Amino acid sequence: MSDLISTVQAMTTGLDEVTGSGEQWSIVFDGTWRECDRPQVTLTDQSGNQTVIGLGDTNAFEPTFLLTFKDKVYAACDTFLAFSAIGEPSQFQDRLVVGGEDADAPGNGFITPGNNYGTPEAIVAMAIYQNRMAVINRNSTQIWLMNPDPANNEQQQVLENLGTFAKLSVQPMGTLDVMMLTDTGFRSLRVRDSSNNAITVDVGTPVDEIIQAHLSELTEAQKATACGIVEPSSNRYWCFLPAGSTYAASIYVLSYFPSVGISAWSTYLPTYAAAGVNTPFHPQKFVVKEGRVYARTASGLVAYGGADGNTYDACGMTVETPWMDAKTPATRKHSKAVDLSCRGAWVMSLGMDPTSGTLDTVYTRSNTTDASSFNLGTIPARMQGTHFKLKMVESGSGYARLSSAAFHYEGGEAN
Repeated sequence: MSDLISTVQAMTTGLDEVTGSGEQWSIVFDGTWRECDRPQVTLTDQSGNQTVIGLGDTNAFEPTFLLTFKDKVYAACDTFLAFSAIGEPSQFQDRLVVGGEDADAPGNGFITPGNNYGTPEAIVAMAIYQNRMAVINRNSTQIWLMNPDPANNEQQQVLENLGTFAKLSVQPMGTLDVMMLTDTGFRSLRVRDSSNNAITVDVGTPVDEIIQAHLSELTEAQKATACGIVEPSSNRYWCFLPAGSTYAASIYVLSYFPSVGISAWSTYLPTYAAAGVNTPFHPQKFVVKEGRVYARTASGLVAYGGADGNTYDACGMTVETPWMDAKTPATRKHSKAVDLSCRGAWVMSLGMDPTSGTLDTVYTRSNTTDASSFNLGTIPARMQGTHFKLKMVESGSGYARLSSAAFHYEGGEAN
């Protein structure tokens, strides 16, 4: 028996060591492919980590807002505005490939909508406005004329200091106007003259102070969740704001009917009736389907008007005017009577002392039928002062309506 050899000797044959490698796979994309298609493969390991190989349809883009306009899909991707091919919503130009459009997907491409005042801003939302497109950033809004040929896209107007932080608050009012929530309240785009140029309109001025106070109680993340819709049956703009430390979660509603001189804001509480109890809900997004408004919540859908579109809860309603002076603030007025046309159980109050803010009840009705003092006789109300205010409170459990209210007075001497 020989002695044990304790040293290691190199092999006299064999190869140098090589780095180990996993299996190699060949993947074949079969079928008919177009030149503009961008195949990709997603590999997932045992830990759930994913690796993407190849180019996808929207490679290098991360859309945060989409809008269909003139047979194209437009995608807001940070500071870029990408648009699909004509009639082909999934075909976007590959931003990483230099050299124009994809050969058989005409019309696609992307632009950077600069405002010529500084660094391009991230695009928050878009809306159709006067057959053009409003591209809305955080601090500005641009009006663009979009053409099927991207070379003919044209920036027509830049509105500074008009932008939004809440993309879902942006809602078109038909094709003539766009509403949005801004840092200072609700604002709208409105045609200025026959040139169709847009201007900023402060339709939200009556509630600016309230909205600004409400927003001051919210974080940036909470403010970004504000969402709006235009209710189709009455064409009213709604916008939901979540609850703050003192402000309740509310839906602010604009009633704007310029032909009859109406511009007023209301507040709805987002609740639904469940087993006779008004239960609050938090809208994440509104949508209109077949003429009805639906709200998506964390637990499901809520339909405005209930299952039949004609369900009303016992939430109550309050209507009040600001202190008014009939354009004669220095003239003392002597009230004679008031009139009210309504349906439901209402209490009507009148005040003529803005310093104390005191309101006195002048009319009460408990039945829920239609009633109008205009043809039944005016309601006596004797007071005096330079200003006046009306307040009507409804407390029924079914359908209620306030059609009109009137204040009758005689002018006196100037103070």
